[in-house]
This record gives sequence, structure tokens and C-alpha cells, in this order.
Amino acid sequence: MDPGRALAAEVPVFQALRSRLFWTLVVVVFGGTIATNGALVHLVALLSDRGVPADQAALSASAMAGASLVGRVVTGWLLDRFAAARVSVILLLIAAAGTFALAAAESFAVGLTASICLGFGSGGETDIVPYLIARHFGLRSLSTLYGFVWTVMGCAAAAGSLLMGQAFDASGSYGRILTELSVSTAAVAVLMLLLPRYDLRSAEQPIVADLPPSEHP
Repeated sequence: MDPGRALAAEVPVFQALRSRLFWTLVVVVFGGTIATNGALVHLVALLSDRGVPADQAALSASAMAGASLVGRVVTGWLLDRFAAARVSVILLLIAAAGTFALAAAESFAVGLTASICLGFGSGGETDIVPYLIARHFGLRSLSTLYGFVWTVMGCAAAAGSLLMGQAFDASGSYGRILTELSVSTAAVAVLMLLLPRYDLRSAEQPIVADLPPSEHP
């Protein structure tokens, strides 16, 4: 982060919960998680149902987990260099592409590629949320606000698994529900573009402005 930028002023929890910005993050988290976790739970069954051998289907699930770890490392590197909201958009679009590919996956290669995209996108996105909360609302309320977000994330994960299961029971296919989830993931990615910049001053403003008068050179 540029040395001319500062963390947000400390915002109380009750004030943060009344802000449009926080609820935008909640909607993004819910919309992104419902697709990725639903796909994760049903991944092996989905690929096996389409003729992919069980061992290869299980390998795709492992690849998804590995891609999630890589996504977190790469995301950390990107956050040091680019605006967090823009990085989030890219990760969500990658996850949306993976969900869409999985909707039509008929082979191990396509299933593996889709799994990697889902894992990479979801892993990185998970780490961006506390980063953004800290910079928009400060550190005093971070634990409470992030705990709330994790609760929403858990609800979305359960909802995604149930939706996909019900969709398959009703139609005998995961294709339609995955397509719809890919569209919803892309839609919440757009919401991230509406977030304001988290820095409270321009990068050109000298950091000396933060020093007490007695410490000015």
C-alpha cells in the first residue's frame, strides 16, 4: 500500500451495520459463496454423473483446494499493488467462469479447469473481505464485522449445497442451476465496482501531515 494512504477512521459496529458499503460486501460474499461452496459439495457427484471416473473426479476436488491456497497467496501479492475492489472483481469473474464451465463439463479436463478457477477465485476472495472491512471501517470493529460476514458465508454455503441438490432432484441435471449461479456471481462482481476508495487522502499528500506538530521537520 502506498505510504501516503491511511486506514479508515474507527467506525463503531452499529454505524457500520447501517452503512450501504457494509451491506454491499455482505451481498457480494453471499452471492460468491453460494456458487463456489455449492459446486464444491457436489463436484465429485456432478463429474461422476457425467461419466468422469471417480478417482479423477476426486482429483478435481483436490485441485480446487490447492488452487484456493494459491489464490490466497497471489491475492496477497495483488493487494500490495492494486485496488482491492478491482482485484475482487477479477477473482469473482474467474469463479463465475469456473461455475459456468462446470455447468457444461463432460470431461475430466473441463472439470479440472473449472475446479481450479473456482478454487482460485473463492480462495482469494475470502481474504479480500477482512482487508476491505479494516480499511473502510478501521480495526476497532473488525472482529465483530468479520464474524458477521463469516456467519453470512456459512449460510450461503449451506444454501448453495441445498439449492444444487434440490435442482438435481427436480431436473436430473446440475446444468441450469450452475448457469444461474455463474450469472449471479458475475452480477455481484459488478457491485464491487461501486465501492468507494478506502484511502482517506491522495497518494500525493505527504505522510508528514500525520505527525504531531512537534514532530514536523
